[in-house]
Amino acid sequence: MLGRGRTVSVVLIVLVLGLLVTAINIYQLHKMQAMHFQTEHGPYPEGKPGTDKGQMYVVYAKHPDSGYLKHVYNVLERAGYRRGNYNVTDNWDVMWAHDYPFKKIRPIMEKMRPGQRVNKFPGSGYITNKVNLATSGIHNVPPAFKMPKEKEKLLTYAKNNPEKMFVQKKQ
Repeated sequence: MLGRGRTVSVVLIVLVLGLLVTAINIYQLHKMQAMHFQTEHGPYPEGKPGTDKGQMYVVYAKHPDSGYLKHVYNVLERAGYRRGNYNVTDNWDVMWAHDYPFKKIRPIMEKMRPGQRVNKFPGSGYITNKVNLATSGIHNVPPAFKMPKEKEKLLTYAKNNPEKMFVQKKQ
């Protein structure tokens, strides 16, 4: 059995070794991130990321500074991007488009330069919006009906499928 002083010494040694290993891991991860960035984007011909001449992201949203996108900003800034304003410049590298429907950002996407990226693709709102997906008529997606516009379709479907149950969603 170890004495009390010896136990404290062992705990301290383990703690110091754990901190040392953690510090080495953080350093190596930082080096790997820098190497990845250079591999993906090449050397920095216009300056390092995060500087006035580095990679830039812009946000297309109704209320971009209200806080609901802070996690997106944090990830992009940790990756070396700085935030710009799409109304001021078209010299951005990544656009985070949070607005729906897609047709609102289509004019911006039609003017994109090679290398620019957007987190949306045409039609993505169709498959990710519950109303559009539910009323699509796609096989294996339970049918849905927009009321009151599709009342007759609902009544016909209910008559032809008396075993079906329905969920009503109020707006």
